Amino acid sequence: MRRQALRMERVDGDHMVDAPIGGIASLFIEFCQTSLGILLRNDGNPCHCWSVLTVCGRCWAWVRYPSLLDPTCIFNATSVDSYDEEEMTDLTPLILEPVIVAKPWGGRRLASFAKPLPEDGEYGESWEVADLPADPPSGTASVRSPIANGVHAGTTLRSLIETYGPQLLGSAPTTASGDFPLLVKLLDAHEPLSVQVHPTREYVAVHPESRLKTESWYVIEADSGAVIYKGFKPGVRDGDVRSAAGTQAFVELVQDVPAVRGEFHHLPAGIIHALGAGVLVAETQTPSDTTFRMYDWTEEYGRTPRTLHIEEGLETIDMDPIGAVALYPMEEEGDRLLIVTDHYWQREHRVADGPVRLRPGRELRVVMVVCGCASVSGPGRTMTDIPKGTTVVIPAVIAEAVTVEVSGKATVLETGLV
Repeated sequence: MRRQALRMERVDGDHMVDAPIGGIASLFIEFCQTSLGILLRNDGNPCHCWSVLTVCGRCWAWVRYPSLLDPTCIFNATSVDSYDEEEMTDLTPLILEPVIVAKPWGGRRLASFAKPLPEDGEYGESWEVADLPADPPSGTASVRSPIANGVHAGTTLRSLIETYGPQLLGSAPTTASGDFPLLVKLLDAHEPLSVQVHPTREYVAVHPESRLKTESWYVIEADSGAVIYKGFKPGVRDGDVRSAAGTQAFVELVQDVPAVRGEFHHLPAGIIHALGAGVLVAETQTPSDTTFRMYDWTEEYGRTPRTLHIEEGLETIDMDPIGAVALYPMEEEGDRLLIVTDHYWQREHRVADGPVRLRPGRELRVVMVVCGCASVSGPGRTMTDIPKGTTVVIPAVIAEAVTVEVSGKATVLETGLV
């Protein structure tokens, strides 16, 4: 493998600026050169940009400095001369093993989306991309998605993050605890989900055991007459919400809108919401499972009662949430931007017999086939006839060399990290 010089630049908001390095950083560079055998180069000025070439035979293209230098300083590397990416990494397009979750509101429809459901039971969720620690407020155990294909089969997404860092993630940071900064699911609501709310930044600041949760729903299938519950009806006041919480009357306070195939709904933290019966969605969200149930349809559907979180929910509900989005289905082929949040962006592609125009750039992508089938080709791997319901993670280091093609008509969701 050739050793390549990499130019280090500081990310300052949306701009790339020179990053002066000196003091402790200079000692770190000297230690790397003398003790670790890392080849370092700069522009001749020891207080200016510097480059790491290889460490133990691996190219390192990203460095985050400790707070001794600058806690907000993140460095990205760009190649000074060309290089062969296949020499630099053994990462390929990745398919993760879905984590199937039983839910009292679930059904059997996930089986038609290539999910291996057990013979008995109702299953409401398929966790497509997950790297979560345990969530005490919701009682959720730790979930780490296993890799299903390629040379990394059997390892976990978390293991790849620890091993490859920016080659996998690109410039996006992990969570504060080192987790993958996105959670992707398929939800099959045979019955309505609980009417619920997720923690806002303000709530998490006071209750750090909770985790911020903002999410987006893309409607893949919807039965006739199905609805989505989203926000309170006009004129509903705080006192109405408090007095009705936990009762059937609470549902009457919440707006319901028709669930239509191909629609997109963004649900910011703090908004009251629920997925109605007969709807299957792709859910993209921040990596959190903290959910506060305000009503759970026990009388209507004869469910075993589950814990409600009335006080927590009342504390975090936003009566006038900012940032909620609803987009009608696309009427023609093409692509469109669905949402840009502080954590992720998402695009919809509707294509017939041709390539999917992924957003250019050397950044990680999550691609989900929600209708039809597709093929994904990249360094070291070609996957054909990928059925609907399949999610592919494209590592940043190979993103520009990966192509996605569809035969017939297909709809593909593309999600990137921020």
